[in-house]
Amino acid sequence: EEAFVSTGSNVFDLPRLKKVYEPKEPTCGRLVREGRKVRFIRQSSGPLRIYRFPDEVVAGGFYMVGADSKQATVGDYCCAQALNRKSWERVAVLREKGDQNTFGDHLINLAMFYDKAMIAPETGLGGGSAVVGHIFAKGYENVYQHRKTNKMPGQLDQTWGWVTNAQTKPEAIGNLQSAIYDATTEPFYSR
Repeated sequence: EEAFVSTGSNVFDLPRLKKVYEPKEPTCGRLVREGRKVRFIRQSSGPLRIYRFPDEVVAGGFYMVGADSKQATVGDYCCAQALNRKSWERVAVLREKGDQNTFGDHLINLAMFYDKAMIAPETGLGGGSAVVGHIFAKGYENVYQHRKTNKMPGQLDQTWGWVTNAQTKPEAIGNLQSAIYDATTEPFYSR
């Protein structure tokens, strides 16, 4: 309801958004690494809120972890959202303070927990590039590689993570608008 209201209007169609919004109570806790496995520990004050565990997904999981490291300083919160890429459902939210390396470790744990999800950290400003470097240094390679939008469509460049800038921000917003529209519109082929 508050997204982009500083411009005077909301970029999302609120009636459609309300149709796809399904409030759920999260299970709070944290993830801990045990060798090659990651385990969830319930903790009421934990930094991780899980809305749907990987084994609860009916259609199977295909996940993406989007992350914003902010400045990744001890006093600033870093945040991540885990999404089921088939249903666009948000399955988990991580919000914790820490440096780039600690946040990178949390992202790897979250991605491992959700079936080796692709990690897409924002790398425009702040510590995002350092987070990506740490993720690769730890041996996790399922990281989003940016596709250029201002040159050849779909062309891969050497930028890892999501770069937010004047060209990509409208693209991201447009993709979200389309997802909301598609989720609330009867498919053409079923008419």
